Amino acid sequence: FEVDDGLELTEEDTEEATVDSLKVSDDFTYILNDNLNFYLAYKAYYDDRNYEEAIAKFQSTIESEQSQTKNFPGASDFPERVQQPEPNSVIAKSLYWMGEAYIRINQIDKAIEAFEQLARRFRRHYLSLAAQRRVAVLKAKYLKEKESV
Repeated sequence: FEVDDGLELTEEDTEEATVDSLKVSDDFTYILNDNLNFYLAYKAYYDDRNYEEAIAKFQSTIESEQSQTKNFPGASDFPERVQQPEPNSVIAKSLYWMGEAYIRINQIDKAIEAFEQLARRFRRHYLSLAAQRRVAVLKAKYLKEKESV
C-alpha cells in the first residue's frame, strides 16, 4: 500500500531529519520529552544501577506528564469523566519503578508511598495489583523488622 502525496525527499532532506524536526508543534514536543525521560530513568535503573538518578528521572517524567495533562488546551472544558479517561501509563509505570528503586536504596517508607499512590490513583492500570501486593509484602516485612529492633 503506497500513498503518493506528490512530495519527494532528497537525500539531503533525509539526512537533516532529526528528533528536533519531529516536533510538530509546542503542544506535541512533550511526547518526545516524556518518552526520553522515561527511557533515561529506566536506563539508569537497569543499565547503570544508579537508583537515585532513576528516581529523579522517574519523578521528572511524572511532573512533565502531569503538567502537560493539566495544560492541554481546553482540558478544563471537558466533563470530569472525559478528563480522567484511561490510566496514564507513563505515570503509573514511573511510580512503580520509583518504588522498586526506593527498595534498592533501602528507603522502604518512600517505596510504600510510591506503590500506594499508584494503587490509589491508577486502580485500572495493570500495575495496580502488583503495587498493592508490594505494599502488603513491604509492610509485613517492615513491621517485622521494626518489632525485632
